[in-house]
Amino acid sequence: MPSTRTVPVNRSEAIRKALTQHPDKGPTAIARLVKTQLRMPISTALVSKVKRRMAKMKRDAAKASPALAAARRTPARSASHVGATSIAEVVMTLQRYIHQLGKDELDQLIMAL
Repeated sequence: MPSTRTVPVNRSEAIRKALTQHPDKGPTAIARLVKTQLRMPISTALVSKVKRRMAKMKRDAAKASPALAAARRTPARSASHVGATSIAEVVMTLQRYIHQLGKDELDQLIMAL
């Protein structure tokens, strides 16, 4: 019997879609769900592999954030030095960071801390 599908199905893409729609479900439940949708055998090992790769891509994207990269280039101050700075110095430093990174990037950096 000919297939009614006009576009070939990519198993990994179907798994990624199911994982984003159901992030609380485990590999076994996702495998069952995709298996019933595609009517193709899907192993839990494949679901786990796709899930690991998605998590790695998310981590790598977070590491590549420009705000975090700029923060790594900026030397850290020691705790004793922080107490010795005046409020005016802190405000001027913050203004410099806002100018360099942009308000949104700096906000992301602060939220990451």
